[in-house]
Amino acid sequence: MRWTLLLGLVGLLGCGDKDNAGDDSGGDDTGGTSLPEWSWCAAGEAVGGGWDGALTISEDALYCGESREDRSLDEEQAAKVQLRLMAADLDFPIDGGSGVVTLPACAAFAPDEEGLQTSGEGVLNMTSVTYGSETFFNLFIEQPMVGPDGVVWTLRVGMSGTGKPEQLDLHGDYAGPFLDPQISMTLCLGDCADYTDQRLLGSCTFEGVGSQRHDLSFEGGELGLELRIGDSFASTEPAILLKAEGSLNGEAFTQTDYWSLVYNPEHHHFSRDARVWLDQPIGDVCALEALGFDPWGEDPATTVRALGCDGALLSELPLTGETYTPDE
Repeated sequence: MRWTLLLGLVGLLGCGDKDNAGDDSGGDDTGGTSLPEWSWCAAGEAVGGGWDGALTISEDALYCGESREDRSLDEEQAAKVQLRLMAADLDFPIDGGSGVVTLPACAAFAPDEEGLQTSGEGVLNMTSVTYGSETFFNLFIEQPMVGPDGVVWTLRVGMSGTGKPEQLDLHGDYAGPFLDPQISMTLCLGDCADYTDQRLLGSCTFEGVGSQRHDLSFEGGELGLELRIGDSFASTEPAILLKAEGSLNGEAFTQTDYWSLVYNPEHHHFSRDARVWLDQPIGDVCALEALGFDPWGEDPATTVRALGCDGALLSELPLTGETYTPDE
């Protein structure tokens, strides 16, 4: 499976020279996410259908893969993806219709690998329906993408809301369920028939969402984890592990790189797992894991583990303390 290969790749990255890998990492030392410099990315020009509505893509439209409760940490590691929509002005039919478009995009599954690019024409569908005194719209784009191995992927972009909008924007910011319009984005293998190959995309920073902080102490060090968890009507809420910091055997570390921070929740984040790859090994340790932490300190107790550069377990690190700070 692909995730086993990627686990090894990111494990090696975690033990590599961050100065050499950082330009493509999409991370910075403040917990933010900068635009990746993918030299291989040549997404081409946006092509609209000659319609009357304006669809604008901002210059910083970067999206990151969201965690999913039915994955393991290893699968979460392998499912990591970043997608960049190139700055463009497209259009759409305000009153509804369909036609051909080209949505310029690139996506990467690892920071130092050539990834996916827009491949040919996509399709746009816009519907506008009136119920009583209210009008609702749904805009849906399917854009084919292809990797260097020739495998075809599909990028699906959906926007829905009220009224008949003349202007719509794709910007990469967090879009909670109570905003209008709602934006959804999915990258999936082939025709998207296999759910296991579908990767939801969302904000890389969750700016505007309060941070939740878990601080763990263990024999030999400390680990602080900063999460931002969004909203959802019913399903497990989208989230991102934005920052990790701490020390191990007297050596301090800070990690804000998207590719090096792995997070997986159980339903509604009632229990949480995280993996943090270090920029440089501390002794034989290349990553720390925290398994089963939660806001209430319920049993079973949190487990902290040290991993080698190949992702193999080196040792468990006995927990000595745990605190939770909500919405800083």
